[in-house]
Amino acid sequence: MAAAAAATAEEYEEMLRVVEAIATRIRWRLRPHSKRRLLNDILFLCSGLRPVVLMDYGGTMPELQDNLCSLLHHARQESSMLSPLRLMVIKDMLYLIHAKGLAEHASPSARSQHKLAFVDLEKSCSKVFAFSDPVFLFSLSYVLFFFPLLYY
Repeated sequence: MAAAAAATAEEYEEMLRVVEAIATRIRWRLRPHSKRRLLNDILFLCSGLRPVVLMDYGGTMPELQDNLCSLLHHARQESSMLSPLRLMVIKDMLYLIHAKGLAEHASPSARSQHKLAFVDLEKSCSKVFAFSDPVFLFSLSYVLFFFPLLYY
């Protein structure tokens, strides 16, 4: 993510203008608040502040997925800063991810630097798992390998 951090404010502003123009071109009608969230989330991903964002605004599936796929397809042609972004679908949830950032975040060296904890929301009484917990690692590998990922 060092290359992302080296980008200038003007490069980020240009990238956001590209995203906004593409959203208009594909006729994705977003409310002003949703458009601001989308632009902020893309900025957070591309700048390295977040490796993944849950897309819980901007429509419902499958239209949301179609709009984001189209947006990313066209925007990547105009801004190389958007090339690491992908969509990930797990069940009916859509996530916008920075592929390299997520890989770095989940790497063993990142886990040794930070004490990561995850919450299992499917339990009625939420339980916190450490990243090294065997139960969590099984759950994570199950999610990553058995649920469909959409890369575009």
